[in-house]
Amino acid sequence: MERRFSRYHRGLWLWLSAVRATRTVVTDGHVHSRLSESSFDFTNDKAVRLLDNDRICTSAEATRKRQAAAQIWPCAAPEQTGLIEADIDERSNVYNLGVLGLMILTGAPPYGVGEGDPDRETIVRRPVNTGMLHNAPALKRIIERATAKQAASRFSSLVDLETEVALLVAPAAAAGSPAAGALVGRSEQESALAESFEAARTGRSRVVAIIGEPGIGKTYLWQSVQDRLLHPDEFRFFFKSSQISTIPYRAVGALFDELLQRGEAGQLGGASREARYVLSRISRRASDLIGAESADSSDVAGAQSALPAELSRLLSRLLTAQAVSVVVLDDLQWLDEQSYAVVRELVALEAEHRLLVLIGRPEARARVPEGEEILR
Repeated sequence: MERRFSRYHRGLWLWLSAVRATRTVVTDGHVHSRLSESSFDFTNDKAVRLLDNDRICTSAEATRKRQAAAQIWPCAAPEQTGLIEADIDERSNVYNLGVLGLMILTGAPPYGVGEGDPDRETIVRRPVNTGMLHNAPALKRIIERATAKQAASRFSSLVDLETEVALLVAPAAAAGSPAAGALVGRSEQESALAESFEAARTGRSRVVAIIGEPGIGKTYLWQSVQDRLLHPDEFRFFFKSSQISTIPYRAVGALFDELLQRGEAGQLGGASREARYVLSRISRRASDLIGAESADSSDVAGAQSALPAELSRLLSRLLTAQAVSVVVLDDLQWLDEQSYAVVRELVALEAEHRLLVLIGRPEARARVPEGEEILR
């Protein structure tokens, strides 16, 4: 029977090619070595689904649906399916390549007009205009190589596969198409973070934000770079906010604890009575060093607007005492308001040898200081 493939099928096939190229789909813990078009349920052009006849593993319960004896997922959002079980950076790249592949072949956005959350498209950078792409033979060669039966003939990594697709759309990008800069893989993000590390080591202060949907590997991106580039003697602080616990000054108190354990208590000299009062309650180490301060409640209330600025100056002095300081705040969207106010003041201060990394979901973008670099 003749099989006619729609534009959605062709776009989906490119994503499937990336999956097959790296053998990262698993079934009951084993590598699912070969997938084919039969892995998909082509209900209609706008509802292509990945059919899970083999109970392919997933970690995203909320996205699973039951249909007869099979589990299926809408394939417009493969980053939520948990299908890709290798490194998270590879998982993100497969998703980026898949949606960009869909756009390259169809010129259509992955969720359709008016559908889905516009912020989700930050996962794939920005929409791609594919009207200038007419190099079908080159695209065919890429897909043939990605799906070759012999391992030696396939791409050795997703980076290589992405590179080939990027070169394919490069003429359109050079001509000023919105495709310029859209196809960016995890390697470029890692390079940007590495450059920020070096900037801090050479005496500058940098702020980098990693913004994206849950499950795409934001924290993993940071950790993979940190483990490779951060020296053991360089100060590092990592704090992950909680959605169910928003204790005032919790993140700032934990940062003070870490810094004061390094023997920099003298930097607290000159702190106001109100600041010492707050420190004694948000930082166990500070409480041990300066004692449990008391303060009239009206005095503290009257000084609230000045407290974030003063605490940020104290933090800045403690951080400056380090050769290099790296502060990472994960789940920025849930950071308590008091800590956020201090961080905002901290960013505004002139500093050296400092890197601040902000990690969060799309709704946290409003908390990123204007003008700072954002990796999406």
